[in-house]
Amino acid sequence: MLDFRSVRSCKVGVRLRIYCSCWPCYQSIADLTDWIEPDSIKKIIEKIGALVLILGLAGDLISVGMAQIEAANLTREADDAKMSAEHAAKAAARANEYANGIARLSWPRQLDASKFVALLNGKPKARVKLLYNPNDSEAWSFARDLYWWLGNGIGDHKGAGWIVFPPKPISRTDASKGLSSPNAPIGMQLSGAYTGIGLTLRLRNTGTPSIPPLPASACGSVPLSRNCLFFAETGLTEAILMSVLPDERGGASTTEYDDSMPSDLIVLIVGPKPPIWHLDKPKNK
Repeated sequence: MLDFRSVRSCKVGVRLRIYCSCWPCYQSIADLTDWIEPDSIKKIIEKIGALVLILGLAGDLISVGMAQIEAANLTREADDAKMSAEHAAKAAARANEYANGIARLSWPRQLDASKFVALLNGKPKARVKLLYNPNDSEAWSFARDLYWWLGNGIGDHKGAGWIVFPPKPISRTDASKGLSSPNAPIGMQLSGAYTGIGLTLRLRNTGTPSIPPLPASACGSVPLSRNCLFFAETGLTEAILMSVLPDERGGASTTEYDDSMPSDLIVLIVGPKPPIWHLDKPKNK
């Protein structure tokens, strides 16, 4: 039998609190029946009051259960909203990265001058003839940077100290040595136009020496030996590719061989900037 005297209050949940005050309710019913003399009727009324009280408590419990279900639904919806926000943030980041990559297509090729000069320090030197894609201001600017920093530098900022001839536009004769159709634009006739950086180096065929890299001190005589020319060309190529701004991306150039050239000369041809030169940055520079 339910002992209503032991029922004091009901507290359910963390924030949802329902105080039933069960015993005072029962006590009020008992007080109400004090004036009823027949015990049978009094017991019936007390039982009816107890039943009403139990039904009230049941309703409270049902309300608590519904509130808990609603709270669970709200929590699940909040989690779903959080996941959707995270997916949206990742999608926005990918879109921003793509937009930045497209924007970088318009950035010109430049040199990190200090890094370029440092990379050439102690390497064998050769004479360099600079050519650039005609009527192409971006190619001319890049060729000018190479002229400054491969040669004597600017003002108090010293260059690498190589002998460099001022940039000249590529002539039809220069371009005819390329690999493409003679009817294509001059800059596109050079095989370097299809590389990651748009550069072509032309020199005598040196072969690949089996000796360790030679320092500048071992290559002071002119004309250069094939080994010295090889290491001069290797050092120059590496310094350019590893110093190209805006992000020092590395990349690739093309070397063409012409055994009619002097053994101490490298022709450095700056073709047009490749249209996708800045989208695929190598992971290891």
